[in-house]
Amino acid sequence: MIPDILCLFAYAEYFEVSVNDLLNLHNTGDSFKEDMPSSSEMQMIESYRRRPEWMKKVIRTLCFNGGAYRS
Repeated sequence: MIPDILCLFAYAEYFEVSVNDLLNLHNTGDSFKEDMPSSSEMQMIESYRRRPEWMKKVIRTLCFNGGAYRS
């Protein structure tokens, strides 16, 4: 499973971290250590992917512009 690169950059910018930090990739010499998402995180991702496009747009809007919807 490979996430969309533009989405990764958007998340990294939103959370003010590098893409490597977002993916939890740490350079340890010649190799990289990658922590895989937990099973509950994978379930959330898979659930999101099954949603219709209009619902994904709402979710992305709430994630990236959530302040506009909070009271």
